[in-house]
Amino acid sequence: MILRPKNGMSINGFARTILHEIPQVFLRGIAISALSAAVCLGLLSVLVVPGCGTTINDKDVDKNQVSVGEVRRLLAEQTKRRRDDVILLIDTRPATEFAAGHIPGARNISLASVRPKAALDPSLKRYENLVVYANDPSSASARAMVKRLMSNGYDGVVLLAGGMYQWRTTGGEVAEGR
Repeated sequence: MILRPKNGMSINGFARTILHEIPQVFLRGIAISALSAAVCLGLLSVLVVPGCGTTINDKDVDKNQVSVGEVRRLLAEQTKRRRDDVILLIDTRPATEFAAGHIPGARNISLASVRPKAALDPSLKRYENLVVYANDPSSASARAMVKRLMSNGYDGVVLLAGGMYQWRTTGGEVAEGR
């Protein structure tokens, strides 16, 4: 039996449902101690509702990096599928740096323009992959943007490993202007 929250169900409501359902499941022929039930409930809270009430940290950003090669593959897939919702490149650098040179098709979005805990923006949510970059992977603005987008609930958010520096050094096309 897999327990999932129903649409619009609060975390507290889901927890009450789990507390109600677990004893029914285990009482159907499986003896379980109160301690084991508590351990199972703790595991369920981690496995069934990932991300709820958790804080996104640098380890999460490090686990969600993508290579320049993968970005090129996604851009080619987008062209091949004749769709524009496969990948969105988000450049977090200042507007002057963006205008001086950016990955073609990228949008210049500052961290300040994406408020914490804001509702999902349909113009961003529609993309399968949100690839964030700045000059290099240690860029504070790019890493913070990845955290912000992830904590706001966007799916497919990754940091471009190597950033603009690696894009350029591996022969990536660069567009100028806004």
